[in-house]
Amino acid sequence: MTKSSTARAFVASVAAALVLASCSARPSDAPTVEDRMPAEQNSQSARTNNEAREKAEHKAQEEARRVIRVGVDSFTGNLNPHMKGNLDPVVSAISDLTLPSVFTAGPKGLVMDKDLVESVKPDDEEAPTRVTYTLTSAAQWSDGTPITVSDFQYLAEELAEEPAAAESGLYQHIKTIETSVSSTHFTVVFDQPFTSWKRLFHHLLPSHIYRGENRPFAEMMREASAASGGAYALKHIDAGRGFVELQRNDRYWGEEPAATDRILFTSVPDINTGAQMLRTKQINMLVQQSESTTQLTLNQLKDVQQRSLVRPVQLNLVLNSQKPGLTTSSARAHILSSIRAREIGQIVAQDMDAERPEWQVSPSASHAPKRAHFTADEPLVIAAPQEDQKAVVAARTAADQLSQAGIPARAVQQDSVELFSRTSTKDAPDAIVLWQYSPSDLGDYVSQFQCKSGKGKNAEEPHASASSEKLDDHSESQGEHAHPSHGQDSTSRATSLPPVQEGDVPLGGGNVSALCDNDINALLAKLEAGDEDLRGSREELNTLIAEQAVVQPLLGSRSSVARAKVLQGPTNELAEWPITSSAGIFATAHQWTIDPLADTKENHDRHG
Repeated sequence: MTKSSTARAFVASVAAALVLASCSARPSDAPTVEDRMPAEQNSQSARTNNEAREKAEHKAQEEARRVIRVGVDSFTGNLNPHMKGNLDPVVSAISDLTLPSVFTAGPKGLVMDKDLVESVKPDDEEAPTRVTYTLTSAAQWSDGTPITVSDFQYLAEELAEEPAAAESGLYQHIKTIETSVSSTHFTVVFDQPFTSWKRLFHHLLPSHIYRGENRPFAEMMREASAASGGAYALKHIDAGRGFVELQRNDRYWGEEPAATDRILFTSVPDINTGAQMLRTKQINMLVQQSESTTQLTLNQLKDVQQRSLVRPVQLNLVLNSQKPGLTTSSARAHILSSIRAREIGQIVAQDMDAERPEWQVSPSASHAPKRAHFTADEPLVIAAPQEDQKAVVAARTAADQLSQAGIPARAVQQDSVELFSRTSTKDAPDAIVLWQYSPSDLGDYVSQFQCKSGKGKNAEEPHASASSEKLDDHSESQGEHAHPSHGQDSTSRATSLPPVQEGDVPLGGGNVSALCDNDINALLAKLEAGDEDLRGSREELNTLIAEQAVVQPLLGSRSSVARAKVLQGPTNELAEWPITSSAGIFATAHQWTIDPLADTKENHDRHG
């Protein structure tokens, strides 16, 4: 090769190397169109995903706003609030939220519901014999049927005769309901001046449905409620699985319709499970009977308010005064004196500091009681409604204590309707454990202790006289210690209740003891007629009841309420929320709302 050709080859190779070097030194040259497309697609996909996520979050928040979730203790499936012993807080809450009442509980006593009635005019404010009601024209059931006098007549007729009803004694004082041309204007006439008239027509029922179905009154509301006249309506209930769903009643005409679409009640087995459900936001509120570690457990939760709630109801053991071996007060006193009530309450509540009953009556210890006679073959039978496990535990424990004391006893559990429908029959058990209102007003005393002559639709002749022997064996002689006000006054307005006669039997109702005592009857009649005042007679009345030794209070009702901050109520502080004797903390549930962003807002305010 010549020198010139060699030089040309060298120059060419150097040029090629420079070209290659220049290419490798520019890695950031603009990509082609094909190179840009994947990057834009990824960006667009990310925006789409973000939008979808935001929509899903917004939808979830909107769904959360529509539902309030509450954890509760197990509850019964019979939603009829008029039955004996049916004071379950969930049932009471459902009743208050779905069924209308003429008078409802307020901060200072009973208050007329102006959504249901335009006016209520008694001929005497304290003890009327006639009360005229005028209903609002807009009042209607959730199926569109107007609420009329028929609903009042139906409730009065059923409760006056239903042996399983708790307030038969009150409704038996209704003599007639006089109607006019209008079905929303009528007058209720009583058989005597009647001070407990405001207790009537609480939780009205849709007569146009139940009367037509002709089902047994005590059975017709098992896991069902035919129609609503309140802010909410029952959509679904499964007591076995522990689930209730209420939905907004779109036909509710009142000034305060439900603020939230649905309320879900879910039974929670224990406080630890309830605490975890609050942590994980499965529930917004927890309402459970207080146990020994309840408050300690709830104190560990962040952003959860809590309070204790005491309802004026209590678990009682009631002896049947008509049963053989229990017809004298001294025999009954021997039974009750062998029961360690405080221990039973602690066992049932699983709390050494269990709530004591608000109303306490104890037989006098100054009299030597006569022994009650029961045998291993015929033991004293203590019954409890099978739907109420607290009552079942109490009955079993009481039977154990009596057996230890040498009194053969056994506990049984029965269907509540069957049990409470025969408390005045020969097949009634010797004793019953049930929840009752702690007597606070005259209506409670009348319902639980008054006896009227006659028979209810399912009543039978008692085994023995319903008249009772005092603990004081010399009480027949009217000496200086006799109560002068106990005799019948022929000039008194309270003479509509005749003296108790041999063979009298209570007409079912809340008088579970089947006690017919002349002194108690006479005093209650005078109080009902307004001849005496309960405030001045309460101690005397309680003493008379204690002397009869028919009831042993076991346990009060104390619940713990925990509220997550997303649940908004009447005020920011749970402790300030109004409560009632019936619905408890659920008294204002129709006002409650959910704010899913409450926790976020607080954190932002705290750190902003």
